[in-house]
Amino acid sequence: MSVDPDGKIPLIGYYGRYSGKRMKFHEKSRFLRKFRKRYSLRLHMLAILLATACSSVLAAKILLAFNLNSLVIRYPLAVLNSGPVTQGFSPDGK
Repeated sequence: MSVDPDGKIPLIGYYGRYSGKRMKFHEKSRFLRKFRKRYSLRLHMLAILLATACSSVLAAKILLAFNLNSLVIRYPLAVLNSGPVTQGFSPDGK
């Protein structure tokens, strides 16, 4: 990761490099207007929900195929599997 000459870590975003200053109101409203116009939040949330649910069901079915019949063990393992899938949707993967 490169560091600016003034020692700040650059963050790449909608307005280029982040200067450390607060975003002005008109810039923020313009950003929000363009963001809402370009991206459908409901569609993205639906995709995340479906991917998480499908990964849990798939993990439960795979564990059942390996004769893991105990629901007390199979359910927590399926839920633990859905965490990394959900984290895969975040921009930085953390």
